[in-house]
Amino acid sequence: MMGRKVVTMTVTMMRRVGIGLAMLAIVGGVVSLWRPALLWAKAWAAPVMIEHAWESATPGEPAPPPWPWADGRPVAVLSAPDLGIVRYVLDGASARVLAFGPARLSGAGPLKPTILFGHRDTHFRFLERIEPGTKLTYTGTDRLPRRYIVTRTRVADARTLRVPEDPDALVLVTCWPFESSAALTNERYVVTAWPAARVASPDLP
Repeated sequence: MMGRKVVTMTVTMMRRVGIGLAMLAIVGGVVSLWRPALLWAKAWAAPVMIEHAWESATPGEPAPPPWPWADGRPVAVLSAPDLGIVRYVLDGASARVLAFGPARLSGAGPLKPTILFGHRDTHFRFLERIEPGTKLTYTGTDRLPRRYIVTRTRVADARTLRVPEDPDALVLVTCWPFESSAALTNERYVVTAWPAARVASPDLP
């Protein structure tokens, strides 16, 4: 009798384990489908919400966060008209902010250049199409468009990177090379642009 009970209990346990494994497989399948859907939804919704936050702001006033727990808010719009590019610039160049768009370096001050960072495989991918002479437009919270012309593109070491100490300069920075699969690199692709009115000036750095 004891032998039969042991066999019965063993079979019952095996059935339970089998059912449990099947349930785990089902849950795992649902999760594996849910995660890509969530990532897709975030990728689609975030730009829409960032644009809405920018458009809803009063000129001259800070835009509201695009969603309640957002780490950054839109502070400017960068465009390259000839390339059909429009990017909403967020404040604070942290990793979490850069996941949703190019970001402006915080704490630069009014006497420092405007420095923007962006990921090479997403929002700043278009930098590889930029060359000297490319026209850019940068519009801040005052909603006054400022027109720039690219004067230089270069590759530099992030550890020794220097940019013009001039408030008129607009500097765009991303990782380089563009096609690399390496997550970490010390090389940066740097685009420098100046106001159109200063490009022909002899005092341009």
